[in-house]
Order: sequence, then C-alpha cells, then structure tokens
Amino acid sequence: MKCELLVFASALAFAQTQPDFTATHIKTAKISENFYTLEGQGGAVGVLVGSDGVLMVDSQFAPLSEKMMYAIRQLTDKPVRFMVNTHVHPDHTGGNENFAKTGTIILSREALRYRLAHPSPLPNGTPGVPAPYAALPMVTYTIRLRFAWTGKRST
Repeated sequence: MKCELLVFASALAFAQTQPDFTATHIKTAKISENFYTLEGQGGAVGVLVGSDGVLMVDSQFAPLSEKMMYAIRQLTDKPVRFMVNTHVHPDHTGGNENFAKTGTIILSREALRYRLAHPSPLPNGTPGVPAPYAALPMVTYTIRLRFAWTGKRST
C-alpha cells in the first residue's frame, strides 16, 4: 500500500508539472529574408526557408509538432529536410521522432546523440528513459561542420 501511494503521488506530481500544450499558440517572427523563429513552450525553434526546403534548429516538445508543422506550412510548402539539435532538453528535442517520421534528417553533436540514447538517471535515482530510435540524430559531428544550403555554404 505504501509503495502504491508513493507511485500515485509521483504520477500526480509529474502530471501537474506538465504544460498544457493544448493552449499553446506558436508565434512566428521573421528575423531576416528567409529566417524565422517559432516560439511555443520552452526554447525557440529556428526555421531557414530556401529553395532546397526547410532547415530547422530544434523541435520543441513532442505534443507541439503538429502545431510547429502548421506554422512552417504558413511560410512554405517545401519539406523540412534537416534539423539541427542544439542540446538535449525536451523543449529542443522532444519533437524529433515526429519530424523524423516525415523524412527530416536530424543532426547533432555526437555527445548529444549519446545523451538522448543513454539519459542520466532522474533526481530520485530512477533510470532515465532513452529516446526512441527514430528520435535520435542520424548525422553527428564532433568538430566544425560545413553545410551547403539554399545555394550558400556555411562556414
């Protein structure tokens, strides 16, 4: 009984700390001619629109993927071809699996991919839950990366 009560209390506390994504509106801001930010819950998402398609920076929380895609569709009908993850927090990587299922290729530092696949234990010592395979970046890098996109080459 004591263990069941603890599990129930933990589940209740977790549920109370989760944002209500149903009320989240995605705000689009134009930064330059073909670069935008999308803001919902947590970190901002970068969207570079070009003739080659869309390059995203981060993916927000998983429940916001559909809203993110809708916001991108207001900018272009081109596919989201690539996404770069900046760090492991779920407001930056939570939507990875959803975008990967649409054909988006995810890139990240090698250490970030490792952390998604092998998460640290939770503060209470419970093992972390690994990200689904589809959510893991398929392209990783450890040093400088050059990326040719929309007819331009990054440095």
